[in-house]
Amino acid sequence: KESNGNQKYSAVHENASKALQFMESYSRAPASDYRRQVLPVVQASLETGSTRLCQQSVSIIHKIGKDNRFYSPELEEDEPSWLTFQVCAAISPLPALSSDIQTDYLQAVLSLSYHSCWIVSGQVTLHLVSLCQELSAGQAAAKAAAQNVAANTLTAFARHLCKETEDHTRKRSVDEIIPVFQYLCSRTEECYAEADKTNKRNKAEKEFLICCLDTTIKSLHKKVTESSHFCTFLWRSLCPAVIKLLVRGAGHSIVCTLTSLIGHLESHRAVLEATFHKMMVQTPPQKRLEGLRAINRLVGEKHGLMDLTWLDKRQEDEDRHPSNDMAILIMILDSLEECANVQDGFILYEVVEVIKKICENLEKFCNGENLDADKVEVINSLYDTLESSDYAGPHTYTNDEDIPEEFRFIIQDSLDAKSNSYDTSSIATTTDSTNQIEVSYDSSDDSEDSENNTSSETDATQVPESLQDDTKLWLNKVPKCLYSPYKGVSENDMKQIEIERNNAATYHKLLKNRMFRLNSIRSAIEIDQKIQEFASQFCQDFSAHSPKVKDKAEVTIMNADGIYLTTYRVIHLNVKLKKEGHYDQNQEDQFPSISEKEFVESILESGIL
Repeated sequence: KESNGNQKYSAVHENASKALQFMESYSRAPASDYRRQVLPVVQASLETGSTRLCQQSVSIIHKIGKDNRFYSPELEEDEPSWLTFQVCAAISPLPALSSDIQTDYLQAVLSLSYHSCWIVSGQVTLHLVSLCQELSAGQAAAKAAAQNVAANTLTAFARHLCKETEDHTRKRSVDEIIPVFQYLCSRTEECYAEADKTNKRNKAEKEFLICCLDTTIKSLHKKVTESSHFCTFLWRSLCPAVIKLLVRGAGHSIVCTLTSLIGHLESHRAVLEATFHKMMVQTPPQKRLEGLRAINRLVGEKHGLMDLTWLDKRQEDEDRHPSNDMAILIMILDSLEECANVQDGFILYEVVEVIKKICENLEKFCNGENLDADKVEVINSLYDTLESSDYAGPHTYTNDEDIPEEFRFIIQDSLDAKSNSYDTSSIATTTDSTNQIEVSYDSSDDSEDSENNTSSETDATQVPESLQDDTKLWLNKVPKCLYSPYKGVSENDMKQIEIERNNAATYHKLLKNRMFRLNSIRSAIEIDQKIQEFASQFCQDFSAHSPKVKDKAEVTIMNADGIYLTTYRVIHLNVKLKKEGHYDQNQEDQFPSISEKEFVESILESGIL
């Protein structure tokens, strides 16, 4: 009614009349015909600039997603008849309107983008992204709506192409997204090349384009890398563009998103390592905060650590692109070590978080979690037994210059010897104190082969006379290879273990009896005094030095300080577990903060017992 008789609104009146007449005269027509009649009303209203008409017309966009007359489950063959194409053409005048009108229409389009009928092509995607880029410099609400519309459009296009690739209905369909990447990269380069760095619009467009790049890569399935043309575009154009962004201090999240997409490709490891090298090595440690945050998010994902280290082995890649699956992870760890020396709380926090998440992922791998069935099959085929996956070398260094002099001759000799025989290690306890432990080597006297090979093995591991005496002594104790956890136990060892077990049982019994007396004491000083008395009395009664002990062979050497420390640590651990509610849980739910092995080692490593 408002447009009737007003020359300014004559186009709106004419289009509205045609649309109303069409909808009343047809009982059922193709969905594209309904849209072709009503959407010109929206475009004409926007072109008038009338706030009232624009606010009334936005209801048409909402109606399209709710009324089944305006959409069809089948996609039209002619692209100009697609819902997305027609809607994009209708809202093209938006940049000239106020921010409130822009927000209303973008929110309507955003709601429509979640509809199953929202299928986009490369042309429609470029149109919408270009429109949203113009609107991204507006107020906060319009900026957020534009970013969301662009992200949903790019995601819908990427998933549509990946779905067609999976169904094999169209060949090389993923190549259609290359023009979108080219547009985003070129527009980003133009924004950074602009002379006026303080321009707010320029800053908003940079953020918008980088977010679009990240979203597009994240929406692609790994199967898109089966396209040779797309893979060529990745290493020739996209990765260099990302490195340019890193030079300008942006694009860190894109590097990690790229890792999830192409990390498994051995042929692309070189260019991926180059991007990480720029982000984590060439950048000064004090400026790596954003890079660390991106790495933190990556390793926090379910398959993030696997994307960094897993390579799909292909024969042609191994011949043409030999690469190291651990190179990027080693680069990250070296970078973390450098960042750990920076006096910046934010950087140190990210370093700790990354290390924590890496360890948590490794623990899950050890428990068989976060591993796909195909990867488990590959790992089991490479390593038949646990011993076959063991590390065989003395150490790994980036280059020979990093190797200390005293180690170089050992590494070289071990490589030359190529010995397949392994010594077995055992733990020998000295007769002076149970805490003096050294590594000894079982020469296997019962084996005739060991006698024949003695001279050659001695030559391969002989320590040069030029080294200092303390260095020689230490090097003689260094294992030349990793050993199996299984070793033979002699009769004397079994006897010693039985003696220690009996002494431990006696200690446990007496300490348990003493605890009933300690529970009634409220003074910390008095409790400490009672613990000292208990330690002293226990050693007088059961120590190998005690005159009360008749058979010295049935007890182990001990001292009062060691007994005091052990008692103190035992009481401390029990109080801690009680405060944590450990004893109130069911047995199957009890997971103490420290294992029995760790607790025993913490006492033995004190050097007192």
